[in-house]
Amino acid sequence: MLIASRIDGNAKLRLSLDDRGLAYGDGVFRTVLITDRQAVDSEGQVDHLTDDAQRLNLGVPSRARLLAELDWAGRLVENGCCKLLLTRAATHRGYAPGPASAIARLICLVYAGHGVPRGEPCRLRSCSLQLTQQAALAGIKHLNRLEQVLARAEWSDPAIDEGLLMDVDGMVVGGTMSNVFWVENERLTTPDLSLCGVAGRMRARVMQAAVELGMPCIQARVAAAHCRANASEFFLTNSLWGLRAVSHWEDIRFAPGPVALRIAEYLRLGSTC
Repeated sequence: MLIASRIDGNAKLRLSLDDRGLAYGDGVFRTVLITDRQAVDSEGQVDHLTDDAQRLNLGVPSRARLLAELDWAGRLVENGCCKLLLTRAATHRGYAPGPASAIARLICLVYAGHGVPRGEPCRLRSCSLQLTQQAALAGIKHLNRLEQVLARAEWSDPAIDEGLLMDVDGMVVGGTMSNVFWVENERLTTPDLSLCGVAGRMRARVMQAAVELGMPCIQARVAAAHCRANASEFFLTNSLWGLRAVSHWEDIRFAPGPVALRIAEYLRLGSTC
């Protein structure tokens, strides 16, 4: 439930109807977990938000200002989440982005609760929608998420927790709202996102944890059929879920796996099984 919002630090401001984030999806965002009135991994989240904004040539507010929004959100809710959005404020009509010196509009949305089944295994299905390839946008968590919207509309069964997306070549990319990892021949793998997909912050944390634990993670373009035939563990990540083991991928069943559990414990995410 949305309990508070503000724009550029002002709760009384309202979003302009010609905002480019609304008109064109011209902006970026990150969703940050709040636990015990603290924004989780705030520094890392700000890093990723800033990197994404810079790839779109958005003028980024100061780091102190971004962190201040997360602090403000933590004072408002004990457990929930905060969504930070940066949009390119409109200066004129049309696609031309306007002056590069303009600082992006900062929108902060604060939600109480998140309904996250942390620690519960999940059921996965394959989506029929295929992601388009655009290297200029690959990895960025930009505001145009229509592909994910269409993919999520493919099912209404509450027993299905997430849908797996492939690209136009049939290669695994990620979930509609998550990144994916699997274990094959005792090797941790995650999709190569150089052509499409979103590089989530929790994905980066898991990859770094794997390195620190002595089991480096490779990034590869792998077909869904190969994953189904060869993966011994499969798990999903995002900043609200943390890490969730996949128990079923349609007719494929996965047993609780030691790799996911070890990483979850290392990152203090709790059990995944």
